[in-house]
Amino acid sequence: NDGPVPPRTSRRTTAMGGAVRANAALILLSRLALTVAQPSPYPTPFPTFGPTPVPSPAPTWGANRGATAIVLFSTAIICLIVPGLGLYHAGLSRSLDAVNAIAMKIIALAAVAFQWFLVGWTLCFSGAMHIRPFSHTYQLEIGSLQRMLLWDTRVDEGMWDGKSHVSQRAYCIFQLSFAIIAPCLLSSAVACRLRPVPWFIFVLLWTTFVYDPVVFWVWNYEGWLYRYGVIDYAGALVRACALRPSSGLSITTHARALH
Repeated sequence: NDGPVPPRTSRRTTAMGGAVRANAALILLSRLALTVAQPSPYPTPFPTFGPTPVPSPAPTWGANRGATAIVLFSTAIICLIVPGLGLYHAGLSRSLDAVNAIAMKIIALAAVAFQWFLVGWTLCFSGAMHIRPFSHTYQLEIGSLQRMLLWDTRVDEGMWDGKSHVSQRAYCIFQLSFAIIAPCLLSSAVACRLRPVPWFIFVLLWTTFVYDPVVFWVWNYEGWLYRYGVIDYAGALVRACALRPSSGLSITTHARALH
């Protein structure tokens, strides 16, 4: 005899042992989960040395994403006016001048976009410019240069020091679409009478010295018309003040220069 024969274990006994072990493992895991979920009575699970680290505040979204999305969608709709005006003025012109009528809209778009991101945005929607020639400080009815080249214009903050729910960058693009339409409407009076370079220079000067100050008066909270309670929702007052009077003077000047 080589030795004692080990006792035989039945399948039932093996199954019962496996069930007991599985039940014990589940109880252990449940207790571990409850221990992790409960707050620790100690400040830190491990001892720390040196100053206690201060948790950084969670980032906040100053602008409402829904309002910003609506403004961007409205911007896309407004931009469709530019090719629409080009086709409309091309249809009213002679067949030889149709391409020139559309090209003037494209040139105006490029000129206004360049001017807007350079100085137009800051002249319209920054704080008022103050000058001090002698001992007194005077406030000019035009914006300062603190937001030149979109400086201090953020995506995650609303307009007017966070009081608006629209992102600053989105509002900048929205106002750019209005600024592009203004010289496009003006181009119908001088269509097929100006070369591209003079028209580009004229749009730069007209937008800087005519359109931007009127926008500051009406839509900036420091403008004199805004302080008197004037509300312009769709730009009708801006076009009435900046486009119609100046367009008549501009057309007369062009006519006399080209005569």
